[in-house]
Amino acid sequence: MKDLVNEKAPWFIDLEEGKTINVDGQEISIVIWNMILTKRDLKLWVECKMKPHRNWKVTDAKTYFGITGTGQTLLDNYMTLFNHVMSLTGAGKGFRVIEGGKK
Repeated sequence: MKDLVNEKAPWFIDLEEGKTINVDGQEISIVIWNMILTKRDLKLWVECKMKPHRNWKVTDAKTYFGITGTGQTLLDNYMTLFNHVMSLTGAGKGFRVIEGGKK
């Protein structure tokens, strides 16, 4: 797992600095928020062949998280990192599921 985590990648530096963002009234690490959104974006890119928005670039995600690969390999590498970080931080356990647009 050591070679999976690039300690010089921007996400790791942001994690060490403790940057947060307010999401639905709760403070969450900006790194965790970026990971959740990047998971969505990479799945759209790889599985649906669709860009999440017109300014999105896969190289931005690769650079920020320090991951490599193309297509399914990229998604697999990212998901390994994502699952590792989520299990270590316990992130995602406090989120409410919103069904039908109602809280």
